[in-house]
Amino acid sequence: MKLGITTKSCVIESAHQFVLGIVNYSLISDGSREVLRIRAKSAGFILSRVTYSLSQDMPSDVVLGAVSPPKHVFEPWRMEIRTGLVEVDFPNIPSRSFPTFYMDRKYLETVYL
Repeated sequence: MKLGITTKSCVIESAHQFVLGIVNYSLISDGSREVLRIRAKSAGFILSRVTYSLSQDMPSDVVLGAVSPPKHVFEPWRMEIRTGLVEVDFPNIPSRSFPTFYMDRKYLETVYL
């Protein structure tokens, strides 16, 4: 999903990530898996976070079970100031009476604001 955001800021640094936090979704199950049901006309918040690159200094000692250090550190998601609740309209959702689409639950991330 591509999200286009128009901002009044002069510059948005490339270290910023933006997501759309949908607030009116349903979590449904068919007995074998859970999926998200999202209405074609929804509501949400624009969230952002900053990423920082870490230096890639390799440790000199090798320890069994050790993993490589992360390449980036992420700040917590924050609601964009002065945007509030926004209307989200997902076009081209084929449905007759109740336009919805479904997403795998693995894409669900709970964010506490």
